[in-house]
Amino acid sequence: MKIGFTESTENYGFTQSFAQEVIDNWDYDFWVVKQVPNMECKCVDKTSKHADLNCPLCLGLGNKIKIFKAKGASRESREFEALRAEFPTVTPKIFYIKTKLFIDKQDLIIDNENIYSVYATQFHRGINGEFKFTRCVCPTVKFNRYAILKNFKKLLNEHKRKQ
Repeated sequence: MKIGFTESTENYGFTQSFAQEVIDNWDYDFWVVKQVPNMECKCVDKTSKHADLNCPLCLGLGNKIKIFKAKGASRESREFEALRAEFPTVTPKIFYIKTKLFIDKQDLIIDNENIYSVYATQFHRGINGEFKFTRCVCPTVKFNRYAILKNFKKLLNEHKRKQ
């Protein structure tokens, strides 16, 4: 059995079976913050169309959000030279998510104290067409990071108190 890197790709990406093995052996919980398109938060200024960066409801993103606990694995990326050209100072992280979620570009992944913005997604299926995992390429979020984390933690604590 061949494990590791595929030789046919120039960027030395992991094979799907290896990615599945990584997920199965090293999965952990993290959070996915999905922005609801066309559902503007009430904090968005009607004139400037800018969101309040300290809004506890949308985390300063401007759209209503949904928060999901996801299970998966992550690794540092050394691939996607085109992505490096767009984000020269950032090494994107690759998330393999086995929770069945439809993840969009610009959704956020919160992993401990780190925030990542989803840049690209790939949905992987098994031999019989069943869902296996989603692969996300995610650069680190540089904007308003501390306010997002503060408000995110506040939202989680409020939710825990209501349960």
